[in-house]
Amino acid sequence: MLKCVDLSLGSNYRSMMQLKVTALMGADLCKKLAVAHTQPSGAEDLGVHRVMEVMDGQDLTFPSLTDLETQHLWASLRRLNDIGQYAKQNGVRLLVDAEYTYLNPALSLVTMALMGRFNVSEPAIWNTYQCYLKHCDARLSADVEWASSRGLCFGVKLVRGAYMEKERELAKRLGYPDPIQASWEDTNSNYQKLLDKMLELVREKRQKFSLVIATHNETSVTHALRRMGELGIGCDNESLSPGDG
Repeated sequence: MLKCVDLSLGSNYRSMMQLKVTALMGADLCKKLAVAHTQPSGAEDLGVHRVMEVMDGQDLTFPSLTDLETQHLWASLRRLNDIGQYAKQNGVRLLVDAEYTYLNPALSLVTMALMGRFNVSEPAIWNTYQCYLKHCDARLSADVEWASSRGLCFGVKLVRGAYMEKERELAKRLGYPDPIQASWEDTNSNYQKLLDKMLELVREKRQKFSLVIATHNETSVTHALRRMGELGIGCDNESLSPGDG
């Protein structure tokens, strides 16, 4: 991954690289962290501040994890921290991928910890938001508030999503509500709504908020360009980038 950072260097002033957390932290551990994080005690035991402390070298323990899982967590977080530090030093932005809903709470926990360490002066670490999820608006709003309350820069990669069939199959098989928007139109509406929200934040606080508009959808691109014009945001604005989604 450090070599991937090197490969990303020099492409342009917006050099960026995708980062998949589960390449360095096993999916089984991510799943267990995601479950534990949503429990009443998880907010403190697995809080962002504790994850940041582990990244900083402290050997903290977690009641929800076995000794072996704890060692794996330490190693994973420190490797991710090394990548974040190396990317920031070299001016490469890290766009952390979102995955399945049963993993995403753990991925967001790690991403927020990385943001807490490296997004003080610029959006070096970015999180991905899947607009085909019903809770995406609430999650993005909460994360924006979290970053703002800490004075952090906040980067968003906005996508529609890529795991619809698997998510619906899992929901049906395990008996929990379908997390996916009811229709394609609802997903499009949610994408446009969150796109507008982020564009307004870019205009209001351009040094703090940045956005990758990750879509091949012509309607979304046209809407983004029109809204940028209405808000006085130029296409050369460094806080905005196109991307795949």
